[in-house]
Amino acid sequence: MLLRLIHLTFIQRWNARKGANFQRATVIYGENGRGKTSLSAVLRSVASGDPTPILERRTIDSAAMPSAALLFDLGKGNTTRTFNGTAWDSTVAQIEVFDTTFISENVYSGDVINPEHRRCLHKFVLGAQNVALAESVDKLDAAIRERNAEIAELEAPIGAKLGGMLTIDEFLALAPDAMIDEKIAAQEARVRVAEQSSQIASAETFAAAVLPQAAIAEALVVLAASLDTFAEEAEARVQHHIAARLNPEGKRWLEEGIGYLSDQSECPFCGLDTTSSSLVADYRVVFSDLYRQHSVRIATTKRQLSEALAESKLVAIEGVIASNGARRVFWKGHGIDAPSADHLGNLRKVWLKAVSTIGALFAKKDADVLAPVLPTDDQRADLDAVLSILERLREYNAQVAEIDKKVVALKQQAGEVNLQAVAGQLALLRLVKERYEPTVDAMCKDLINLRAEKKETESAKQTAKKDLDAATEQLFSKYQATLNKHLANCGCGYSITGTKTSYSGGKPRTEYQLLLNGKPIDLAQPKAKPHEPCFRNTLSDGDRSTLAFALFLARLELDHDLESKIVVLDDPMTSLDAHRRAYTCEQIADIAGKARQVIVLTHDATFAVDVWERLIKPKGALRLGVSGVDTVIEEWDISAATQSEYFRRCRLLADCVTGVHGLDQLAVASAMRPVVEANLRMRFPGAFAPDMWLGDFIEQIKGVPAAAMLAGMQPRLSDLIAINEYSKKYHHDGKGSPSKSQSTLAELQSYSRRTLEFIAGV
Repeated sequence: MLLRLIHLTFIQRWNARKGANFQRATVIYGENGRGKTSLSAVLRSVASGDPTPILERRTIDSAAMPSAALLFDLGKGNTTRTFNGTAWDSTVAQIEVFDTTFISENVYSGDVINPEHRRCLHKFVLGAQNVALAESVDKLDAAIRERNAEIAELEAPIGAKLGGMLTIDEFLALAPDAMIDEKIAAQEARVRVAEQSSQIASAETFAAAVLPQAAIAEALVVLAASLDTFAEEAEARVQHHIAARLNPEGKRWLEEGIGYLSDQSECPFCGLDTTSSSLVADYRVVFSDLYRQHSVRIATTKRQLSEALAESKLVAIEGVIASNGARRVFWKGHGIDAPSADHLGNLRKVWLKAVSTIGALFAKKDADVLAPVLPTDDQRADLDAVLSILERLREYNAQVAEIDKKVVALKQQAGEVNLQAVAGQLALLRLVKERYEPTVDAMCKDLINLRAEKKETESAKQTAKKDLDAATEQLFSKYQATLNKHLANCGCGYSITGTKTSYSGGKPRTEYQLLLNGKPIDLAQPKAKPHEPCFRNTLSDGDRSTLAFALFLARLELDHDLESKIVVLDDPMTSLDAHRRAYTCEQIADIAGKARQVIVLTHDATFAVDVWERLIKPKGALRLGVSGVDTVIEEWDISAATQSEYFRRCRLLADCVTGVHGLDQLAVASAMRPVVEANLRMRFPGAFAPDMWLGDFIEQIKGVPAAAMLAGMQPRLSDLIAINEYSKKYHHDGKGSPSKSQSTLAELQSYSRRTLEFIAGV
């Protein structure tokens, strides 16, 4: 529903930058010329998206473009529709507008109903979708034939690519594959495997190199190892003794001799007591089991490291790398990419440098087995370099081990593969790749789109025919019955008959006749019979207005989506008598109870009150006011207005016209002049002095220049004079007032009607 006019600017008199809130049922009162029709045009425009109703109402002599912003609640939260001077940002298709535009487009223009009116009415009755179906049946057939020719033209070159492997439908259905190039490469490798299965079966797998990391790590630990401080001092004294008194073999001789001493205190050679000899105690420490174990560990580690870093080991590793390199070339041709050993190119240099460095460290250790031997910075760099390259070799071994699993699997596959099967799979993969080559993909997309369009068109054709048949057979019958119900309820002396769809001229239109006194009357007058009855010379203005509104009401009543519609009614009671005005009010109240929202615009305050009283809450009343020369919209306290003397008198006159019994005829006659005076004061604020009466108003209107605003009342002077002459005799001091018998009821009703028509602008 429409919640608020945020702004309407530069649309005829509208320059409202502050809107007003709308309710589910909203009555808008405004005098003629205040912008009611412009507002309904704005709502018609936002419904259709056509900017014309707004652009043709651009404020005269304004350089600014029309602008509008409306706030709606369309069932999914509030949303704004904005007109930027040229177009709406979005439409609200569920708006239905009854106004003079509806009448002139769908019912009649002036006193003529032409074929275009009936074509538009056909669209209105059936709805745009059903009419489009009727008009498109032949177009759909032509479109299907055109699609078939285009499809055949595309299928020929596509089918030629398939070689009988796939149907065109299967080829079109192939899914894109981001890994297709890799899959083709892998499948080509499988084909090569099948073609070279014997070579693959006999080809060698990859080997891993034996690495000396553990030996080097152990060597560094041994080099850094030492005994406690006492053992170090004993070693020093023994070394000094050997150097001073023995030859280089002395150490071995002493180690053997200490074994003979065992746990005895006497020397096995001279028999002397050795208990007090500190040197013998040193011998015991140096040549103890701990010392021997330490020495053995050093010797063992040195030997193992020498074996691990032997030239033969280096040559073996280099051989593995070289062999793997040769095998890498072979297996790469079969889709297995083994790791490269290029990053190991300086292995020999680093290896030999590390062997030299470790030899120097062990030479230092041999000279003093108890002292920890730590590498210098340069030596550490040599050792780090060999450990780094050995770590890369370890990673290389791991990669080779993983690749070797693929090699073993491929060798096994080589014994099982079927060349014809894998070649067929390769051909299919290549078709998948070709399917999404830009040129072929474009052809396939065009073909898919054409087929979808054809299928959609065929479905649309069937649906259109089915729906159109059902619509024209059922809807027109219901519509005519509903329309005639409303015409009868309005007291019309005619009805509608013969409602049907006609394709005369190639486009569908609604054909119907007026049924008057049992005789069907054509809408258009035959040229050969200029005096025959027809729409132009049979229906009064009131009957024509009633027909237009009844056509609109019948469509709403049969609209299954009415509960979602916003219904806008602009002066629906124009040219209607009191009974039809009352029926119009009843129908508006009925629509308000069923539609999403009803908005009634009127220049007739009495009609506004009549509608308001029949509406149920939530309801609201707005008024089109004036700010300078601009129209603004504001809240209207219609309840208070209903209670005013002006509206009380208007109600009294309306009751007289409709024949309400028991009215005070003198009160009715006395109400005429004050109603006209109040109406003129409201329409022309400040134009008349407070002490002026209707006779003074008439004289002032007679004397204004043609350019003055009051000059617009000069064509109505005859009505003003007649009402004044009739009613002024009822405003004497009471002594000379004529009795009720001096004025007939018919005369009183006539002048009451003339008074109401004057204030309504009729």
